[in-house]
Amino acid sequence: MRRFLPTSHSQSVSFSFEDIFLFKAVAERPDDIGDMSTLVQTDLNFDVIEDEIECLVDLLGGEQFATVISELLERLDQNDGIQTPLDDVAREYYQRYMNGYELRVRLDEDTATSVSELASTIDVSETEIERRYDYLEQYGFVERTSAGIRDTAKHD
Repeated sequence: MRRFLPTSHSQSVSFSFEDIFLFKAVAERPDDIGDMSTLVQTDLNFDVIEDEIECLVDLLGGEQFATVISELLERLDQNDGIQTPLDDVAREYYQRYMNGYELRVRLDEDTATSVSELASTIDVSETEIERRYDYLEQYGFVERTSAGIRDTAKHD
């Protein structure tokens, strides 16, 4: 995808079908699902869209927006029977985000919680808590203290 901004009002900006598909995937407007269904038939380069999603995750410092894409792709499949090469990638972003979210809602900004207590509360292994911690820590959402893990209050 092309990432550029015009330097003056006289310059034109062009968008590829891949750009438009991604815009529609995150806009969440009622008619966008039908437009996305049409765009899929234009032989979209899904590798380009996947690369752009990855760039946006890095730029935005989190994967929350990717959950919107995942949900819309699921609706595209349910409504029109259309599956895309993005389905698995978006589902992976969605699952990672939701697993991190499940941990994060159990954390407090002021008081740290031990890994073992979190594992027991969420009913997952301590290894899974560490995996989720690593995911959240890369975006600055959590930190480790001598008493355990706490939320940093950084918003995504």
